[in-house]
Amino acid sequence: MTKVLDKIKLIYEFNNNSPLFARVAESELKNGNIEQAITILENGFHNFPDYITARLIYVEALAKKGEYRKVIDIMEELRPEIDDDELINYYLEKIEEERANLEIEEDIQNAEKKSLEDDLENLADVISKAKIPPVDDNKSNQINEDFSSMGKQFISETLANIYFSQGNYNEALDIYQKLLEINPNKAAHLKEKIEETKKMMNK
Repeated sequence: MTKVLDKIKLIYEFNNNSPLFARVAESELKNGNIEQAITILENGFHNFPDYITARLIYVEALAKKGEYRKVIDIMEELRPEIDDDELINYYLEKIEEERANLEIEEDIQNAEKKSLEDDLENLADVISKAKIPPVDDNKSNQINEDFSSMGKQFISETLANIYFSQGNYNEALDIYQKLLEINPNKAAHLKEKIEETKKMMNK
């Protein structure tokens, strides 16, 4: 079937006035190239305006594009020429299927869009109602002092304890002393650590 179709396309390329345009358009339509199919069909109708099969393929392409007004008009024009209600109904059902599918896709897109808009509105509402606590200048200055006293080195008692346990007493002592400057409220505890470290250094 593919080889036959390839031959048909080849013939059509050399002769655009061939009635094979309908088969080429049908192939494009099946591959999802709706606009290409419509262009091929509309060009073909100049030479073959009464080609019923091509008109039916055209109807299907227009339905996929969502141009239902055109579809209904063409089907009404074709009714006396086809004179087969079963065939007409078959195509009308296919068109209705396409329309329903398109509506479902639009509904899903609209629902997703509305959901996103609602989420953004809710977020904006929450942000607008959020209370930002005033900045305490004293605390801000203290934090800046703490950071500047720490310099680039990360300081924590845990790190000092690790140094102590590894026997790196100089590093541990340095951190305990810096922690004492930063946290005077823990002075008693840190002084004990400093004394303990100095004892280990003197051993």
